Amino acid sequence: MSEQPTDRAAFAWRNGPGEIASTKFEDQVLRYWRNVALPALASADIEVEQALAATETDVSAVFVHTDRVDQHQVTALAMGIALQSLWERQLRRYLGACVASDEAMQKRVQKVPWTDLQKLFHLLRGVPLQAFANFPELDLLSQIGNVCRHGDGTTADRLWKSHPELWPYSENLGQHGAAPPVEHIHLSTEMLTRLADAVATFWEFISYLYTENLRVKHPSVERRLPELRRRHVWAIEHFNLACLRDLGEFRGAP
Repeated sequence: MSEQPTDRAAFAWRNGPGEIASTKFEDQVLRYWRNVALPALASADIEVEQALAATETDVSAVFVHTDRVDQHQVTALAMGIALQSLWERQLRRYLGACVASDEAMQKRVQKVPWTDLQKLFHLLRGVPLQAFANFPELDLLSQIGNVCRHGDGTTADRLWKSHPELWPYSENLGQHGAAPPVEHIHLSTEMLTRLADAVATFWEFISYLYTENLRVKHPSVERRLPELRRRHVWAIEHFNLACLRDLGEFRGAP
């Protein structure tokens, strides 16, 4: 651990090919969310509102409204799965670039499930993913994507236990710890936007770490750093504390 002021990342981040490979990842996520996902969700919202308005003059329109609500959730689930897929592809590409010369490790990076991918990140980058302030959102996104993709099962039960609010209309359906049906999950546009922002912010912080740990900094970079530190002040504090905690656990290991 290098001795640096606490207003910046105090862990000596190792810059490498991954930082170069991930240069446009933040922009990719934002473009997908703003240009693809949000318009699709907004269109589904309009259809729900129009169907609801129609019920005021046509009783039978309630069936159309129910169908539009269901379709909205199908759209939300699809956008959630796509976002999770984009996030994990980016993370695997990032880690893959870090071990470009190790074919066996490359294969591991591409094939392991989310929980093992977290361990590989720790191994290859020297810090746990939990050191990133928005890890809870990234972890939730990966869980949601896996559950929506694979359906009912152990992963869904764990998600139900940790985030029952995702089944707002199914409080009494979970029996003996088992999750209600996955098709009853409710993903709001607000929550999905928060998850998309978490992915973009993760890559923005990776970019900050890269800039902070350049061995030779151009004067223009030095001028930018104070603003970057102010922008990420809370994330930096979280990162430093998590890295110190992780280092302490490492030193205390047998």
